[in-house]
Amino acid sequence: MFTDILVAEAHLFRQSKASRHSLRMNVGVAHSEVNPNTRVMNSRGIWLAYLLLVTVLHVVLLSIPVLTVPLVWTLTNVIHNLVMYLFLHSVKGTPFETPDQGKARLLTHWEQIDYGIQFTSSRKFLTISPIVLYILASFYTKYDATHFLVNTGSLLSVLLPKLPLFHGVRIFGINSSSYFRDLRQGNVNALSMPSHMIKRYYVAALLHFTVFVFTF
Repeated sequence: MFTDILVAEAHLFRQSKASRHSLRMNVGVAHSEVNPNTRVMNSRGIWLAYLLLVTVLHVVLLSIPVLTVPLVWTLTNVIHNLVMYLFLHSVKGTPFETPDQGKARLLTHWEQIDYGIQFTSSRKFLTISPIVLYILASFYTKYDATHFLVNTGSLLSVLLPKLPLFHGVRIFGINSSSYFRDLRQGNVNALSMPSHMIKRYYVAALLHFTVFVFTF
């Protein structure tokens, strides 16, 4: 009788130990967020990595002998803002499989951050960083008119989309999903994109290309 009790207790102990081990192994394997894009900017070290990448870009440009210091600062500002515009305000959707019935596919990364809540720490950081870079670029270019116009236009391209007023807004229909949604549903022909939409995409591309041309 006593032996049976010991065997039963040992069996229960092994089961409880195995369950605790499985719980420990599952920690960090699965995330509790419906859409990880909403919290990626709150990850540990992400802000530091962002600043380091900008610093590395600036140092690499400084190491090119043919580039002057004012031009390097303008290039750093323009490249930074172009990458920010592409990743935060142009690309929509998420690389993760989310159970939100495709809602994230219609939102840019900026619109997904913190579930669209305005003025969070991540949003303030991403708003202030291009402004600080713009001030530094303006200072080291000695407020030259050409550099000033280029840097100002580049700043506005990433600052205006961050305003709460433009949350979910597609100016002139640029980056709108209505056409592509109709295309997936078979309502339009793939070769019948309206001419006005083609012009809008060309205008958006030319605006960013012009910024690079003026830097040289």
